[in-house]
Amino acid sequence: MLLYPAKTREYKDFGFMRAYLSFKPHLAAERQSFGSLITIDDAILNPGATGFGFHQHKDIEVVTFVIQGEVRHIDPNEEQHTGTLKAKGVQIITAGTGITHNEENHSADEELHVLQIWFKPRQQGLNPHYAKNS
Repeated sequence: MLLYPAKTREYKDFGFMRAYLSFKPHLAAERQSFGSLITIDDAILNPGATGFGFHQHKDIEVVTFVIQGEVRHIDPNEEQHTGTLKAKGVQIITAGTGITHNEENHSADEELHVLQIWFKPRQQGLNPHYAKNS
């Protein structure tokens, strides 16, 4: 059995966000991924945090689970992929051939607590897709 205690996760303070990182490409070899699992980020965004700004992803699957608060997903190229996800909601993004997006805390008063889980896709070059259940 493989066990990674919580205290072994990397902690990062980005100013607007504090996060514990379970797997990341820059970590030690045994912590770069776990099969098709690329990362699990346990993050808390400050009230009103505007995220990292617009950035791109390609050929990755991203699952976001909102524990507390509301996350606002913004896709400047696909208006139908823009929306708000409330606590206990799940958002799934297939980046496929490429997306540009940003995620931010939708509340100016409350923290946002999310788990974001990244997977390698089964197939590369898929059409981008966005789905949510809130």
